[in-house]
Amino acid sequence: MILKRLILVLLAAFLVMGCVGAVSADGEPDITNFEATPNSGYAPLEVTFTFSATNTTTFSIDYGDGSSPDTFEASGSTTHIYSTAESYDATLTATNSTSDTTDTSIIPITVNAAIPLHAEFTASPTSGTYPLTVAFTDTSEGYQIANWSWEFGDGDTSSQQNPSHIFTSNGTYIVNLTVTNSTEASDKYSYPITVSSPTIISSVDITKLTAPIYGAKPDTNVDVSAGVEIYSIEWSPDSTTFAEATTYIVTIILENAEGYVFTTVPTVFLNDDKMSSSNLSLNSANTQLTLTYTFPKTAAKILPGASLSTNISSGTVPLTVKFDYTLSSFDNCTLIYGDGYSSHLTSSSGIITHTYTTAGSYTASLVAKNVNGTTYSNQSITVNKVGLDASFTASSDSGIAPLTVLFVDTSAGSPTQWVWDFGGLGSSATKNPSYTFTTAGTYIVKLTVIDSTGATDSYSRAIYVNTPVSTSTPTPTQTTALTTSVTTFSLGELSIPGPLDVIKEFMHLFYSIFDPVNYVMTINES
Repeated sequence: MILKRLILVLLAAFLVMGCVGAVSADGEPDITNFEATPNSGYAPLEVTFTFSATNTTTFSIDYGDGSSPDTFEASGSTTHIYSTAESYDATLTATNSTSDTTDTSIIPITVNAAIPLHAEFTASPTSGTYPLTVAFTDTSEGYQIANWSWEFGDGDTSSQQNPSHIFTSNGTYIVNLTVTNSTEASDKYSYPITVSSPTIISSVDITKLTAPIYGAKPDTNVDVSAGVEIYSIEWSPDSTTFAEATTYIVTIILENAEGYVFTTVPTVFLNDDKMSSSNLSLNSANTQLTLTYTFPKTAAKILPGASLSTNISSGTVPLTVKFDYTLSSFDNCTLIYGDGYSSHLTSSSGIITHTYTTAGSYTASLVAKNVNGTTYSNQSITVNKVGLDASFTASSDSGIAPLTVLFVDTSAGSPTQWVWDFGGLGSSATKNPSYTFTTAGTYIVKLTVIDSTGATDSYSRAIYVNTPVSTSTPTPTQTTALTTSVTTFSLGELSIPGPLDVIKEFMHLFYSIFDPVNYVMTINES
């Protein structure tokens, strides 16, 4: 009796399952997924379709260009190539043959005409004195560019997309770029780079040379500016560490680049102090200049030790910087970030993080103090704007009149217009103009850049022009503006300045924005 009831229950269950299956098989089809990757691009465009549906016995796809694949019986995928630039509607149809019903889904496909292959590049800078490092940026357009072939005109080549190259001798070099796409089509673009010989040194500025401090190690490197030909610098201190209450004489040897000689003993500044001619001497071949200088006695007590480094020195706002510091012999110490914020430090070493939220140039200073004095260690931080950010370089910040300066736009973003104001003396709309200042004075050069959206940004910097020094009556040289003989260049359109208006000049200087000048003194541990 029990077995009979069990058999009846099982038969009832099978009947219920059969009915459910029949309902499922007879339901209306429902497309749950239909995608195309990609759904737009350039001809020929290969598109992969993926699809799935429920209550479906067969699929069919109409690609919209008059063709379709075989019928599919389950979810899956198919690939199709559109060879003609046009807009298409790809249609998926899901069919339930049992219920004789269908469901459809449509995806629009956009196929654009392939961009013709066009080779082009930009170079920065396009001229200068050797050794000249030029950065090349590929701006080519076209369908599936796969290879870049560079010929720099001096026998060297590169296959990088955006290479840099150093030109080591004077001349005009025709740089060629040939681009090739996946279909083996190619195009070529050429541009000249002009390289000239360096100028003979007229003045030398030696910076970042720290005076001897008791217990500290001497600097092993010094920086030299206003002397592009010099390539060998040596400072020979008298000991490995400075002793207490001892007088030290520094010896700096400057050797000129091969093939160049000093035509006369140059004017030399040591940390902005003009050196006496009695401290300078040339060798018999006039290729090597020796500077000797006697520092005051070292202190009798040890000053604090301070060292500051960063993981990055520039970036876009907001910029988070990690400061790594080391201290010794200090009573108190403050890390000043340069943006109005600071941190008091108590440990002898560590890492501290700070975020700059406003674009600008900052000097972060580690200031360590004890009863003997104060020691500074500085780091420069540059925080750039996001988007359009005006900036430019000048071939010379100072010199004697007439002074010709080449200005090169280095703005971030995508400027399409450039408006230059040469201190109220003239203007230009050229991207990289040059301008000749014929009268001594301080001129604020301003660049305003404009992009295709109409957004603008401006940047200014000062150019110092000195009165020519008479050969019969020497004129003291200001330490803040060095006289440097440089090769002048002409690039782009040059606007002819109008007469100098005194009132306009003073008003211009009053409202112009000056770039801060930071004199950074650091102690280099050897």
